[in-house]
Amino acid sequence: MKMLVKTSNSGPLNMRDKPSKSGGLLGTIPNGTEVDATTCASDTKWMVVAYKGNTGYCMADFLVPVSDKEKLRKVYESLKLTLSLIEEVLE
Repeated sequence: MKMLVKTSNSGPLNMRDKPSKSGGLLGTIPNGTEVDATTCASDTKWMVVAYKGNTGYCMADFLVPVSDKEKLRKVYESLKLTLSLIEEVLE
């Protein structure tokens, strides 16, 4: 399912190699990033996350479902940018 990274301090979310704070750090995911995630079968406080070709574990508290409103906002922002670029070319 599509999830959005929402950290309490607006910083990046750690991705680990096992569902534990002591797990090795595989990388970080910027706040506000959309990722693919599934519930971790062994520990529901963690989710299995796929990001930029890597798969690891992130704390579920910092992942929220992407709502239809959020999807529409992203499409709107993308279209706005596209229109802005077209306007620059036409000037």
